[in-house]
Amino acid sequence: MINKTKNQAEKDMQNYKSDEFQKYCDEAGWESWMEEYTEAKNGDEFSEAEGDTITTIQREMWKTAHNKRVEF
Repeated sequence: MINKTKNQAEKDMQNYKSDEFQKYCDEAGWESWMEEYTEAKNGDEFSEAEGDTITTIQREMWKTAHNKRVEF
């Protein structure tokens, strides 16, 4: 994933409270960067392992996004 994409995702994640990870995932839906982590084509269902990889990446970005957040 390119840094620009990662940075934008983390910025978007900051619009959610730290306990709203699932809400973010539901609202963000499928994003083009996820295609790098699956062999599924044209909306085909991806494997459970591929889904786990994507979720792990999202959780790492989530942690980064919420560690960067400054509360006022």
